[in-house]
Amino acid sequence: MTPDQSLCVIDHMDKTKKELMGIIRSLLTRVAKLENAMGLSEHIILSPEDWEKFTEVLANPPKPTKALVEAVKRHKKLVKPTTKKQIKKMIKDLVKRKNK
Repeated sequence: MTPDQSLCVIDHMDKTKKELMGIIRSLLTRVAKLENAMGLSEHIILSPEDWEKFTEVLANPPKPTKALVEAVKRHKKLVKPTTKKQIKKMIKDLVKRKNK
């Protein structure tokens, strides 16, 4: 999942902040496991304070810059975007797996 998709997921969530942070951790863990299995992983170790800052920015992203808006426009021309329906299904599936 790309960072843009993660932000899109977060924007469309109507869960509590605590639940949202759990979902983010779950997604990041899954991505890390997939990258590891594919030999693509890079590890970043964050302090508890840095983790809080990171998850806070994901939960409450700043307004996009002009450069980011332009980059997203270029990206959309090249890549088929994930639909809101697909994102909601991915989140629903992750929550189900987490609750098992």
